[in-house]
Amino acid sequence: MNYSSRLGLNYLGFLAFVGLLAMIEQASGAGLWMGYVFPFFTIAVYASIGVICRTLEIGEYYVAGAAACPRSSTAWPPPPTG
Repeated sequence: MNYSSRLGLNYLGFLAFVGLLAMIEQASGAGLWMGYVFPFFTIAVYASIGVICRTLEIGEYYVAGAAACPRSSTAWPPPPTG
């Protein structure tokens, strides 16, 4: 599956999700629960991405463009000193 078709499926999925929420809101009125659906959905999507794209090599994690733990010839985490 190429990039364009995956992107299109993502757009369609998002539009279907928003459309479903709009239909539910029209049928039952705005509820407090709808305010919780969007943050939960966002967290669930990011968690899914993290699980799908997980890496088992600790040196592959990056924070702000730099490695979270520098690569070295010693074991990570380093043994305590003293």
